[in-house]
Amino acid sequence: MLPFRKITLDDIPTIEKYLSFQDYRTSEYTIAGIYMWRNFYDMSFCIVSEMLFIKMTFRSETPYFCIPVGPGDLRQALAELRNCCQEQKHDLYFAAVPEQAKNILEEEFGTPISVEATRDWYDYLYLRDDLAELKGKKFKTPRNHINKFKRTYTDYIFARIDESNIERVREFYTEYAPENTPEGEFPEAESEAVTEFLQDYFNKFSSIGYMLEIHGQVAGFAFGEIINDTLFVHIEKASLDWHGSYQILVNGFAQEAPETVKYINREEDVGIEGLRQSKLSYNPIELLAKYTIRVKL
Repeated sequence: MLPFRKITLDDIPTIEKYLSFQDYRTSEYTIAGIYMWRNFYDMSFCIVSEMLFIKMTFRSETPYFCIPVGPGDLRQALAELRNCCQEQKHDLYFAAVPEQAKNILEEEFGTPISVEATRDWYDYLYLRDDLAELKGKKFKTPRNHINKFKRTYTDYIFARIDESNIERVREFYTEYAPENTPEGEFPEAESEAVTEFLQDYFNKFSSIGYMLEIHGQVAGFAFGEIINDTLFVHIEKASLDWHGSYQILVNGFAQEAPETVKYINREEDVGIEGLRQSKLSYNPIELLAKYTIRVKL
């Protein structure tokens, strides 16, 4: 049996170290993403033979696993999962499997294996330079929103989130969330996760975030993390009272990203049509597919 246990704040540095050994560029393999959603998906983890294993049992007696990552042997890790599931007498399930890993699983397990694409959870991947510069006709719409914003709110400030302003960001979100969180289990869980993350922001995480201020008021914020050459934007929240605030967050975050960042992952649209159209309007270079895979044992 693999020695899975619940994820705590003290585990963050350990888990984060292993995540740097993968290049999937999908949001499930980020430390903030894992920590924020650990309760909703009932996540647990273990480290065996220099590989990180993540298990989820969201509303299911049968567990789902992420692809093991780390400097160890992936195929040995997959064999560990297969043996674990055989001992418990159920099939082996993987969730949010990236394209590269899907190919590995198909090669490793052959048949019988079933693969299901989950479009609502595809991540949107952009070139950092595209979002930072917004050049050309294809970026005319967001560029126009930004230009109007800058003409209207000449005193706006776009600032790095630090100890001096984090409390103002927390206060903004406390007021923002009740009026802007749609009914439903997932949006409510996200709201709770964001609130918790803002409380722990400077504790264990190596996150990066920015706030937007207009007329002396916090009007929005965004935060994410960098893994290798990719910036993952986990949260973007802005008041719609200020036209163009979301476009400023997207553009400003890209401009402030370090030169080592080549890609920006703005994560999924979870099937919300308005959010899907918004993310598509920034011309992603790729939609990162994710699959649910069942290996029949």
